[in-house]
Amino acid sequence: MSLHLLVLWTAVAASGAPAAKPAPEPAPITLPGEGRNCKLPDGMHFTYRFASRPQLGTVVLKVQLYGPDGTRSTALKLLGRTDMPQMRKEHDFGEQPFKLNRKGDYLLPVELVMPGDWEVVMSFFKGSRRIYRGKIDFKI
Repeated sequence: MSLHLLVLWTAVAASGAPAAKPAPEPAPITLPGEGRNCKLPDGMHFTYRFASRPQLGTVVLKVQLYGPDGTRSTALKLLGRTDMPQMRKEHDFGEQPFKLNRKGDYLLPVELVMPGDWEVVMSFFKGSRRIYRGKIDFKI
């Protein structure tokens, strides 16, 4: 009987132990305006632009990735997260993958549901490792 109690007590104590918290992620880098070169690790860079001026509804964000030699590349995986900074998590659609088109452009539909300040945080992955986070701030 006492062995059963010891096992039960050990299980309860282990489940209540605080888990180690992961290190907080560094804040994303605020990116310069559309069409400007944004540097990535390993000599790569990218540019971005919206297909049309952001307004209520859906607008497409287009990213073009370039290798160290300046040629277009599709070597990385990109995820994007859209949110309103003043209403954090209220209009967060979660991280969504960018889709590649035939030209090798990374495309992300961005849903804008109300006027105000918005941001898109882009994460660049090499394999499963995040190598860069950048943030686009804009207002509609």
